[in-house]
Amino acid sequence: MVAYTALNRTALTREAGISMATIPARFTLGNATVSILRLGALQARLADWLRLDPAAWPEAYRDAFAAPISVPIQCVHLALSGRSLLIDACHPQLLAHVGTPDPDAAASPGLRDQLAAVGVDPADIDTVAITHPHFDHYCGLIDVGAAPAGDRLLFPNARHLLGRADGEQLQADLANPATPVGRALGLVDRAGRLDLIDGARDLGDGIRILPTPGETPGHQAVRVESGGAVLYILDDLYHHPVEVAHPDLGVHWADPVATAASRAQLVAAALAERALLIAAHIPGVGRLTGTADHARWEPRAPAELVPAG
Repeated sequence: MVAYTALNRTALTREAGISMATIPARFTLGNATVSILRLGALQARLADWLRLDPAAWPEAYRDAFAAPISVPIQCVHLALSGRSLLIDACHPQLLAHVGTPDPDAAASPGLRDQLAAVGVDPADIDTVAITHPHFDHYCGLIDVGAAPAGDRLLFPNARHLLGRADGEQLQADLANPATPVGRALGLVDRAGRLDLIDGARDLGDGIRILPTPGETPGHQAVRVESGGAVLYILDDLYHHPVEVAHPDLGVHWADPVATAASRAQLVAAALAERALLIAAHIPGVGRLTGTADHARWEPRAPAELVPAG
């Protein structure tokens, strides 16, 4: 059962080897500053997620299937035209509730600390886009108290945007603080700061929410355009580059038909726009190469991106 536990923020800032100034990766996209917040990593077996027998493992990715892989948890902050937006909110100390933390991954400071490292006050964030209501994408929305009555919103002035198709499935849980959804998203809802949105929504300043159902019925991505450059924040549309090269593959809990349709739309647009891509569980930044029928995920080296000042 996924549950909340009280967080020890002081312990996070004392982890050996952590530099608070360097953990968030930052680059510019036109006039926007993009910060990738790495909030821990899970250990997973790709063969289990995709439910593939060894005979079906794609040859180029056999090593990724043969042993456990490290799955990062990445959230994104956007600063643009005086706006402050966050895409998803995780807390690394809570990941053990949803999987096995990667024992070889460096410890990560919490969300509040990483935002501080890039000069962001949580009270100044005006929008939080929740791509979908899986625990690792929303568990960082609150400062956790010893009991639900002591919880506080981490982003008290933000509108929190969730796909309506997901929100409508969660109505019973939202009303119940004893559930993880009710404790975090429910607190947002009870504060009157949760908006359920249908389809695409223009947030202004070149930022747009796009429906990408599949992982969940209401899964959504974020498109950012600034200075002629385009970035898509995909979250769980893809979990590993093998799904780009082999679009028929996908995690067993997703809707395969909806996922295929969402991916096809994204691939066509991303190739045409030479867009940069960030996925929640694929490290760093990528770009698609090839064709719509034979695409590949190509990592972008930090030197290829324009560093933020």
